[in-house]
Amino acid sequence: MYQDRLVKELKLAGICDIDAANDFLRKGYEADLNRRFCVAPMEEEDAHRPVSKEVRLRDVFCVEENRRVNNDWTIQYQGRLFQIRKDNKVCPPAGQKVVVRKDLEGRLTLQYKGEKIFYDVIEDRPKRLEPEPIRKSRVIRRPASNHPWKTGYFMGTKGTKVATV
Repeated sequence: MYQDRLVKELKLAGICDIDAANDFLRKGYEADLNRRFCVAPMEEEDAHRPVSKEVRLRDVFCVEENRRVNNDWTIQYQGRLFQIRKDNKVCPPAGQKVVVRKDLEGRLTLQYKGEKIFYDVIEDRPKRLEPEPIRKSRVIRRPASNHPWKTGYFMGTKGTKVATV
């Protein structure tokens, strides 16, 4: 409801740069917004819990996507090709799904059944081999001059010609 209001207020105030917008927010707009929409909590106690030492926030705040392993143990992700290395503890079979995780810093990790998978980035895609066209030499066979197709239809044993084609 109120998402686009700030942009309209900035336009009405004639503000075009970031510094002036920050000053506009600090000098009254933020206080007016808090006065209109702020709600006091039912309980003053902070309900947040500390994060345990075992939790790696890098693994929590990431984007996960599933990718299927190709027959040559490669996966594709965002237009890039990744080769799964053979020295992994657990190597996913072709056709299985692998989890690709991209953290906030842009680092990629692959996982299969909870185990980290090592990979190499393939910079240049292999060129597809075009199969050579199969050339069949066409042999033109013509019937001999005494072939029944050329001589017409004969009836009887004496060889009397009835009809010709």
